[in-house]
Amino acid sequence: PLSTMRTLLAELKREHPGGMLGEDITVLESQVERCRDSLRELVAVGQAQLSETRETTMLGAFVTSCLDRFRLLRPEADVTLQVDESLAAIPLALPPGLRHALLNLLNNAADASAARGETTLAFAVRRTAGRIEFRVRDRGPGPSAAARATLGRAFGTTKSTGLGLGFALADATAERLGGRLELHATDDGAETVFTIPVRALLA
Repeated sequence: PLSTMRTLLAELKREHPGGMLGEDITVLESQVERCRDSLRELVAVGQAQLSETRETTMLGAFVTSCLDRFRLLRPEADVTLQVDESLAAIPLALPPGLRHALLNLLNNAADASAARGETTLAFAVRRTAGRIEFRVRDRGPGPSAAARATLGRAFGTTKSTGLGLGFALADATAERLGGRLELHATDDGAETVFTIPVRALLA
């Protein structure tokens, strides 16, 4: 389907090179490319899971690469990053799916902030009691009524949260690694906390 859409959009663009329709076609092309990139990453994650291979890197470099990738996808987002210096040099053997899960959470946060005309996000990494926490904070309208039932608890306790496929995939990754995914209301939006045992990440 994506290949078909790419072909048809290219033909439409040749027929309508300018004007509002041309601009809309350009937007659709960019969205199709984002879908292709996401699909390729999901395939790569699946292949890595089957082969049980892990990428080795430092925590600081991994988080920075995630943020760089996100900024390419959502250049309008204004993201602040906070990683303790003591954490940045921790060597990791990245489990398949972790990068994709964090990108999903950042993207969901960007959507939430955009719902209130905001572009600000905060991304922080902390270590507590043998666990590493990836925290993503938005400035959106806050959790919906359907999501409030899961505040402060793992998403695995209920699947009818209405929070989208990105949260479901991130939750599955956290559960597979022995961690959890939580959503907390804040004074000016919401904060998602993705927690994983350090032992699941160390090289």
